[in-house]
Amino acid sequence: AVAEAVAADFQRYWDSPAAVPAAQLGPAGAPPPPPAGADAMRAVYAAAAASPATAALLDEAGDFEWADVRMLSDPPEKISGAATEDRLLMAQVLAAIGPVSRRLLLVSAYFVPGEEGTRLLAGLAGQGLRVDVLTNSLMSNNVVLVHAWYAPWRLKLLEAGVRLWEMRGVEGSRVTLGLVPRSLRRRASDVSFFRTSASELHAKTLVVDGRLLLVGSMNFDPRSWKLNTEMGFLISSPVLAGRLEAALDAGLPHFAWALEANGSRLAWREGEAVLQTEPGTTALQRAAL
Repeated sequence: AVAEAVAADFQRYWDSPAAVPAAQLGPAGAPPPPPAGADAMRAVYAAAAASPATAALLDEAGDFEWADVRMLSDPPEKISGAATEDRLLMAQVLAAIGPVSRRLLLVSAYFVPGEEGTRLLAGLAGQGLRVDVLTNSLMSNNVVLVHAWYAPWRLKLLEAGVRLWEMRGVEGSRVTLGLVPRSLRRRASDVSFFRTSASELHAKTLVVDGRLLLVGSMNFDPRSWKLNTEMGFLISSPVLAGRLEAALDAGLPHFAWALEANGSRLAWREGEAVLQTEPGTTALQRAAL
């Protein structure tokens, strides 16, 4: 059913006035690129079908967990500013997950909560709920400006009881206690979430009460909420949500710094080691904040 929903959403965007032929975007008079022939497309498909990644996926098919999945997406009218607030993806997500009763675990490559997001997360923590946020550190972030917009909110979130984690990865592990033991990196149940982006976080994921899992394109930042057109899949599965929650709980201390508030200053904890400056960065990089 969700595949049909994705197809319909694609068609909705394809038919939108905002979608134009690619030829219109090139130099005037430039011919469009020739379409790929049937033989070329077949060769690409055959290569993908024969790839080790496909074989590995089939080998693990017995581990699949069938679950109800609901697609949520922004309307194309968001681009022109014609979509009402209640039709935007963020509003849909909040309505779909309902009240949080135990824990919210948020993973966002770009995390800029602003006033609205900080109020939401701090409010949940203030109700006695556990709120964990994993995002990139200055060291792992590929856009320093994003980190500069995120950094001022850290103390306020920590003081409200939100637990902040910043991605350390394999490179970051060298900064303090050395590389993560090889034996740990082979324990798929603990660290598989971190494997494909060991030094830079790309994921956008939300786990609610160990029962709901949201996976999509939306970062927890104003650009995703207000400007970009985003989509996500809300998965109702205590098994899958519980697995990811357990994997993050096991992996976070090994792949991310735990932030702490020491008065008006921040500290980054890795086991028993505590750093007083942004780990793995120079004074010049920190000056950008």
